[in-house]
Amino acid sequence: MQAEAWGTLGSKRNPAQSRLLRVLEAPCATLRHAFYDAGAEVDWHEHEAATLVYGVGGPCVERDAEGRECVKRRFSYHPPGYAHRLTYQAPTHVLAIELNSEVSRALPPQSRRLPATLYDRLWELFVGISRAATDRRAYEILETLVSDVVGFLEHDLPPRVSAVMESLHAEWDRPLEPSQTARHFGVSPQLIRREFKRAFGITLSDYRRLIQLDYARGLLWGTRSRISDVAAQTAFSDQSHLCRVLKEHTRLSPLELRQIAPCLAKQLRALEINPID
Repeated sequence: MQAEAWGTLGSKRNPAQSRLLRVLEAPCATLRHAFYDAGAEVDWHEHEAATLVYGVGGPCVERDAEGRECVKRRFSYHPPGYAHRLTYQAPTHVLAIELNSEVSRALPPQSRRLPATLYDRLWELFVGISRAATDRRAYEILETLVSDVVGFLEHDLPPRVSAVMESLHAEWDRPLEPSQTARHFGVSPQLIRREFKRAFGITLSDYRRLIQLDYARGLLWGTRSRISDVAAQTAFSDQSHLCRVLKEHTRLSPLELRQIAPCLAKQLRALEINPID
């Protein structure tokens, strides 16, 4: 496969462990859907375009220009010029969405982690392209997602709202503690809750549920764990609770989601998903 086909995903040190499954050219952006097996490495590369990146599976370890390492598990925005190298420690599907110059012109010059309120739209796109949705439908989903991301990036969150969001992502499986953030900023927990709902349109508890569901979707998509075990690992009260919430947000049951989720290399071969040549 020609290296340029991978675009912002960069060159592979071990090509046999990675596959480019789909490229979708839309007016607002170019989407690339790739699969990386355990041990796959992506050499040092620089993003030429503003890019949205999300991975399912992993973990994936990122090394930046200063040699710092972090585990990438969230939907992120990276500006042009963002440089890193990657190592995939377990099978992972990646969506990389390169925004066109017109869309990205007014976006921030630094990376931003994107909120859980975008996850349902992101999974709609993931499911659509995995089901080989028509290009027209995929364009519609992609354009809506990009519009939502741009709307979020055009405005800075108040520092205390941003702090609460980050703590929710870091400690999604623990009891909510807005009082700690409130003390740090010298305001009341009630004000924190009001500001958060004003920023995201949902309560702290609902936001936490979106993160919880995203972890569950990742396990359903990328592992053979029993559905009851996935529910337990992601703090749902039981399997039926997970099924109900997943249906509400994805319109699929856990089994239906798993049936269209070829995340392991053996499953890719068994389902005869052919990489782009």
